[in-house]
Amino acid sequence: MARRRPIVAQSSIPAKEPHSPIEPPLTSLDFNISKDLFQAALEQPKDSPGSFWSHTMYKSTSTDGTTQNVKVHYCTSKQTMEHVCQKYFRNQPVLGFDLEWVAYAKRQDGPRENVSLIQMASPGRIGLFHVAMFPKDDFVAPTFRAIMEDSAVEKVGVHIQADCTRLRNFLGVKTRGIFELSQLYKLLKHVDDEQRRKLINKVPVALATQVQEVLKLPLFKGQSVRSSNWSKPLTSKQLTYSAADAYAGLQLYHVLEERRLAMDPPPDRPRHAELGLPIPIPPTPVVSDVESDLDSDLESVEYASSELSDGSIEEAMQELALGEASTIVAQPPVTTADKQAARRDARIEAAEVRIAQRRASRPGGRLLAAPSSLRAFFVWQANEDMTPADVARLLRDPPLQTGTVIGYILDAIRAEKLAFRKERLRTEVLSLLHPALANGKYRAIVKQCEQTET
Repeated sequence: MARRRPIVAQSSIPAKEPHSPIEPPLTSLDFNISKDLFQAALEQPKDSPGSFWSHTMYKSTSTDGTTQNVKVHYCTSKQTMEHVCQKYFRNQPVLGFDLEWVAYAKRQDGPRENVSLIQMASPGRIGLFHVAMFPKDDFVAPTFRAIMEDSAVEKVGVHIQADCTRLRNFLGVKTRGIFELSQLYKLLKHVDDEQRRKLINKVPVALATQVQEVLKLPLFKGQSVRSSNWSKPLTSKQLTYSAADAYAGLQLYHVLEERRLAMDPPPDRPRHAELGLPIPIPPTPVVSDVESDLDSDLESVEYASSELSDGSIEEAMQELALGEASTIVAQPPVTTADKQAARRDARIEAAEVRIAQRRASRPGGRLLAAPSSLRAFFVWQANEDMTPADVARLLRDPPLQTGTVIGYILDAIRAEKLAFRKERLRTEVLSLLHPALANGKYRAIVKQCEQTET
């Protein structure tokens, strides 16, 4: 059984130390928090206006060096809601979601008081749909309904199922693809601590708590703003507050999800909330003689392969992964974990063996690239008929974003100095790469591909 690499639990914000600067959490998204703005916020006095996390800190850099800010669309009619959803949110795989309503609103008060403001966020856009200000009693734009009722589009947030119940009760929208961030947050925080695994449950964790621990800045709580009248035209404070909540959920999701995928092996994701399924907690790893035998055999494979050519190593490891491992590895008793492993695709298993071989060859077993990156690279490299989009579908259901797999492949090449076919990398990977990354982070690989292949 593979041993899980421990995740670093972030139970509190580390104290500011001059020799240990706090780094902002970055993701593969185009929009990331500005390091300068992040550091400036850390240096502000506690609870001062400039000390809080904000969506205004997130930027995207274009190829010419110009930056784009996250744009906020404030909509006060069904027509503008439809336009914004159609143009900016329709094809997004993951959206941050939140609601605001009038404090102490009663059921008989109706939609304007009970679903006053709908907030939706993508990496570069935030939509504020002020239902309470719509001129007619027709509140749901067709594209908004289609997005919310599509299970392939994940709606992420905290206490989100309660928000979606309110949406169903007052607007008749039956949301699918509901993802509660608290479950993923607890899974990553406690899965590697056997004593604390019992804390992995469905009880929500406040958005402010998750933002402070994961995004490393405090979220403005603003109780006076939260309890203000959301049925009237929004003030600047209300606009800022409501935009931040939905966008915080989106960024939390991507930071947590990329951390999950970087674990070795990654635990399964919590299921969509509307399905009512338990959180999938992986079995506790058991270190046994069988596991020790497996480690020894992998070392033997490494030593034996040291006399082979690179091509022979690749062929040998693939053959080992596709069925010949049973000739050298003792068979353990069948467990739940074994049954789960047996269901894994042979192409993934082959990649895992190559990762294990690479780890065994390093002092202390230290890899320079994340296992998730190596897994994607080895699957793609060993299967000529698979594009990054195919790899994305193989590695996860629902599929990873193709851009994420492209980043994994290039990160593995860059960190581990892996060999690749230039023509294939140009055609299948670099052709889809964002120009800013081609001219920046992966420039050396792009330059290498411009050279004649021998």
